[in-house]
Amino acid sequence: MAEQGRQQERRRIETIHRESVKLDNAAKLPPGTWVSRRDGRLYRATANGSLVAVQSRELEEFELLSEDPYEPDESARIMSTRANVRPNF
Repeated sequence: MAEQGRQQERRRIETIHRESVKLDNAAKLPPGTWVSRRDGRLYRATANGSLVAVQSRELEEFELLSEDPYEPDESARIMSTRANVRPNF
């Protein structure tokens, strides 16, 4: 049973969603764990919105790492690297 759980976790980490959005305000991100393609910062957004509001003058591209906003940092780092974004968190 524990082995099956580890295999599912490994597959989840290896899956890259390849969903990205361009926004000028990180507070408008859909729910999930996101990384900025520009600087590699991590953003988490729940159904109630992002926990931080970061506005920029230009559109910024965000890559979805996981639909789970509470994805562990270590897993998010691996997913970020696999999405060709250097993690900065």
